[in-house]
Amino acid sequence: MSIHHVKEALKAKIPKAEDLVIKKLHATGKHLEVMYFKTISDEAQLQTYLIKPFYEISAPDQFLAYLQSHPKVKSLESEEKVQEELIRGISILFWTWINMKKRQRVMLVNR
Repeated sequence: MSIHHVKEALKAKIPKAEDLVIKKLHATGKHLEVMYFKTISDEAQLQTYLIKPFYEISAPDQFLAYLQSHPKVKSLESEEKVQEELIRGISILFWTWINMKKRQRVMLVNR
């Protein structure tokens, strides 16, 4: 599943909503794009469990290990599931890191 394809499909299928938030975070060797609906997501949890650790954990592989070990984070395998979870109020992560070659993953964060 291509991250670019999933992002573009979501943007096309989900109407432009005032409360749809897309945050792009960049640090050395890693990029994270978070997509969520402000009215049904917990921004404080995103800040505490995602954004702050993104900048505090410098090594991309260590940050990925942090995400994979977190009980509220899981990988997604289908475009339909990504859209369904976003509409339910789950935050979608589009994670890219560079370590010998570019790798990408789509994940979600439960409320």
